[in-house]
Amino acid sequence: MGSLLPPLATQQDVEDAIGRSLESDEASRIGFLLEKLSADFRHVARRDFTVNTYVQRRKIDGGGKVWLPQAPVISVESAIDDHGAQVPFRMLPGGIIVDTSSRDFVTVTYTAGFEEIPRVIVLRIADSAKRALTVGSAPLAAQGVDQVTRTTGPFSQTMHMAAWAVGGQTMLTPEAMELAKSCQRVKRGHTWHTL
Repeated sequence: MGSLLPPLATQQDVEDAIGRSLESDEASRIGFLLEKLSADFRHVARRDFTVNTYVQRRKIDGGGKVWLPQAPVISVESAIDDHGAQVPFRMLPGGIIVDTSSRDFVTVTYTAGFEEIPRVIVLRIADSAKRALTVGSAPLAAQGVDQVTRTTGPFSQTMHMAAWAVGGQTMLTPEAMELAKSCQRVKRGHTWHTL
């Protein structure tokens, strides 16, 4: 996964989540926020989501199956063995089958990703950015406080810190983390499960 990938949501998506145009101080931060949140989401999901071309050396499983980790696979340009020879293949959902009984490796050049990022991902990234921008309006929340208890005599105050909110830094919401985990491609035997 590259570091120059476009954000998974736009400033307009965040403005839609907030319900207004961004103020100048918010607009100056939005690029960083979207880039960081998108990188965090991709890291957890182990996928890029945007259309890219990949060149990866992959192991041939039994039956000639080769699993490709990025999805959805749009096209496969080539499969080349370790001796530099072109290996015939046919496409499967999430991978290819090569015409060899070998359990060696092939270098596969393929294109994968979504032409349009799934809307549920865009909404989660925009919501995480909205929270990062608006947390300053609640100073205790900016510190990570999710519960406050006060008593008046003889003066007692208790603050409970949220496990996921340490200092109000830019991070994915718990819901966005769960979505990213659900987007991980899982290979069980020769079955591929994907978003």
